[in-house]
Amino acid sequence: MQEVQGFIASFRNTEAENNAYVLIGKARYLQSYQSELAQMRQLLEKIQKTIRGTEHEARGLALRNLIEQKIQDMDHAAQERDQNGRNHAMQVYLTGQWLQLGRDIQQEIRAIQDKQTVTLNQQLTSKSRSIDEMIKTISLVSAVALTLLFLAAYIIRQDIKN
Repeated sequence: MQEVQGFIASFRNTEAENNAYVLIGKARYLQSYQSELAQMRQLLEKIQKTIRGTEHEARGLALRNLIEQKIQDMDHAAQERDQNGRNHAMQVYLTGQWLQLGRDIQQEIRAIQDKQTVTLNQQLTSKSRSIDEMIKTISLVSAVALTLLFLAAYIIRQDIKN
């Protein structure tokens, strides 16, 4: 869950730096965008490794594909800014695909978070049952040990009387 939250923050930062570069055109925003992009990709890779082989894997792959499409659009907007100016770069933002990609990414992230919450709850329930079973077993063993102790004391008392 924490990795997903970190990824969301990194994704938003990446988008913000790209937007700043497209709107303002200063190299520092492009450098920040590239730095944030590298960090976001690392976090995405961590998420992919975490969910590999689980029921979340398909959603993770869908998310990765959407993110890659969004990155291509952000890179395209930055290139348009470099080559043709802000107005051309803004056209990339105004396409329906740009907005839809953002909504699709949010939807996939929510789905992964929801599934992770369900999985965590299932794990906690399972562990709680295991702990309950252990407590019952310990109680039973303690009762048997206490019974044996009383039996040993009774036998010793009988031996002393005889």
